[in-house]
Amino acid sequence: MTTEHRPVLRFEEFLRAMVELDRKDGLDSNGTPANPLAEAAVITEFQDEIQPADETTRAVSLWSVQS
Repeated sequence: MTTEHRPVLRFEEFLRAMVELDRKDGLDSNGTPANPLAEAAVITEFQDEIQPADETTRAVSLWSVQS
């Protein structure tokens, strides 16, 4: 997976939130929140900081958030 980070915005806060989830065993083997509600909360809270790198995934992601 390729990621691109621009602008920084609150990316450090996002990383800290993910580390905290990891410390509480809240991440699965892929490094994503194991609890769907926690995942939704992270995506919602940091939607400006994290977005899919490829256009297809970005379009599906935007569609699902707006639906």
